[in-house]
Amino acid sequence: MKRFVVLLLVTVLVLGVSAAFAEEQGQVKPRETKYYAGITSSSFSGGITIGMDLSKTSAVEGVIGMWGDVTEIGARGIYKFQRTPGYDVFGLVEIANWHYSPTGENATGISLGIGLDYNLQVYSPQAPPIYTRLGIGFGHADISGYSFPGTWFYGGIVFRF
Repeated sequence: MKRFVVLLLVTVLVLGVSAAFAEEQGQVKPRETKYYAGITSSSFSGGITIGMDLSKTSAVEGVIGMWGDVTEIGARGIYKFQRTPGYDVFGLVEIANWHYSPTGENATGISLGIGLDYNLQVYSPQAPPIYTRLGIGFGHADISGYSFPGTWFYGGIVFRF
């Protein structure tokens, strides 16, 4: 677990430095899209994310986690602390209903997290607006048959349109 956290932090640092360098060189075009969709996976579930920017600093997302023993349907509110053409640093709050398939148990829970969306156009300005997403969060849902992780990690790929 400690190795994963160290790897995540090193990856975020490398991506942030390369994005800052590319922006300084004028290689990344500003974002002009409002909607996005992607595939994300967390420590306990994976699925589809669909979102919309409400303003330059806020967004909402719908999440349908359908892969794994734990599935979820939820909504996220996102606040972007730092927004640049190369990356966004954001915080999120999520309210979701999780379902544990082996026992059929459902639970509603809440999560708080931080993350980074990284624009792959840093490497090729002609590339489509694809972003990688990394994050860490803390949450709780009371599912008696499943050891719900208090700390979760997630990653994914998001296409902006």
